[in-house]
Amino acid sequence: MSRWQELPQTKFSPPQEWVKTLSADLAKESSLEQLAADPYWPKWNTPWWKMLLLYEMGAAQSIPQAAIEALCASVEKTHLDFFPLVEEELPKGIDPYRNIVCHCALGCLYQMLHFASANVDELFPWMRPWFIKYQLADGGLNCDEEVYTRETPRSSFLSTVPCLEAILYTRQSSELTKEEISFLDKGAQYLLKRELCCSISKGCLISKQWLKATFPRYYFYDVLRGLRFIAQWSQKLQRVVPEESVSRAINGLMSHRREDGLLATFQYPFVEEGTLVEKEDSWSWCDEAATFPLLDKVPRSDEIAQLLTEQLREALAIMNFS
Repeated sequence: MSRWQELPQTKFSPPQEWVKTLSADLAKESSLEQLAADPYWPKWNTPWWKMLLLYEMGAAQSIPQAAIEALCASVEKTHLDFFPLVEEELPKGIDPYRNIVCHCALGCLYQMLHFASANVDELFPWMRPWFIKYQLADGGLNCDEEVYTRETPRSSFLSTVPCLEAILYTRQSSELTKEEISFLDKGAQYLLKRELCCSISKGCLISKQWLKATFPRYYFYDVLRGLRFIAQWSQKLQRVVPEESVSRAINGLMSHRREDGLLATFQYPFVEEGTLVEKEDSWSWCDEAATFPLLDKVPRSDEIAQLLTEQLREALAIMNFS
């Protein structure tokens, strides 16, 4: 029996109650005002995160057009169209937190806008080339600008995978350029050489949490996210995936199943990360962030367990290891 056949068949559809709640919230004048103030901050209860939750549930088309337009206008106004690597590249008056978008955030944004039917390349012609421009020699990217100036720069899983997804998931294979195919192949090898979860330099698992399926992912990483990319890459570009390069990730995920066979869901402790908040016309750091009701409710639902199980089953079926 193939590994994918060990998983129950599921067919996820986002509950309309969730979709309607998020869509109605995003259509409010207060949400549009929040977007005008900043497209991203504060975490985790502003429109950016609600839009991404809809996207991750496969409901990006339900994001109100007014919210998409407000987000795009705010990104255009707020974010630099390049990633400064040294202080000398910073324009005057730039806030390094609010005005410089990270690779991981940009990868998520590009995907969400694309699947919400925005013409991303027309609105932001600098975004798609960005991912290729900042790829490091090891095949990945890193949101820490200092890494790029080191003698041996090393990439980050978290920074890399959303960018790979942004290039792969938003085009048919025939639409990819040679440069983009090279970018994807190098990125895939970065993941496969590290078995989707290991450090080459330290020779060990980077995080036990990565072996648990996570929702929502936002810019976070788990091996199911990496595995889905590898499966889609192998299918679209007709590449062979060495089973030994993904078996540790697959075994880790399969070991975290519930009694009913569905994948258990892990949720990141968002509030512990802290966030920038606006107070009296200035932005400052707060050690505790705030969430919104559905961000607390959705990850613990049976529906999301079905979604993640469906994602794993589809990825394994593509690779079809015995």
